[in-house]
Amino acid sequence: MPDEWATDYLALLYRIKDPLFGWHTCWNCAIKQAQDARKDIDRDTEGWASRGGEEARQKFYDGCEKSHAEKFRRQDAMQKARLRVFSEFGGAGDRTCAVLNFFKCPYGKEYRTLLENGRAADTLWEHIVWYDRHWNRDQGSRPPDSARKWYHYDEPPIIDVSSFDDIRKALDDGRLDRIAAEHKRYMKETGYESWAI
Repeated sequence: MPDEWATDYLALLYRIKDPLFGWHTCWNCAIKQAQDARKDIDRDTEGWASRGGEEARQKFYDGCEKSHAEKFRRQDAMQKARLRVFSEFGGAGDRTCAVLNFFKCPYGKEYRTLLENGRAADTLWEHIVWYDRHWNRDQGSRPPDSARKWYHYDEPPIIDVSSFDDIRKALDDGRLDRIAAEHKRYMKETGYESWAI
């Protein structure tokens, strides 16, 4: 019964073209997600610009303990890879959207494809982030003993999360399938299946 109520309610929101519903639906759009990735990169760049720019960033990283510097550099590169995932795999390209209401989508009927591709790119990115957390050691945290089997710090790496080109190759050669399968097993065994990966 509750499922039928939710379906009816969503159908009503669609029929009356509720703007909040239209905005929430756009969260999955590849263009919106690429915009968010660009904003994160720009915010980071602006933050460093106020402290001396790229030279100051590199000087800071060079002064860090090696494992921390590696993590920071990997995170910087991952931000750029994330943008490319939504731009290229999601189909966003360099496009932007100020409307963020799929009822008034400036891309017309293409909105369905942008939503589907955005969801697929988001799922791919979730697998990559999960892989990074479980294969690349973070000196600042330690997994609980009960979760150790999901951490593969001392195993050979499967993909380079900082390289969009390697992510693309990993999609073609099946390495990402291996990561996705492990992630799905993790979600099922740990009770996070409802996250719908």
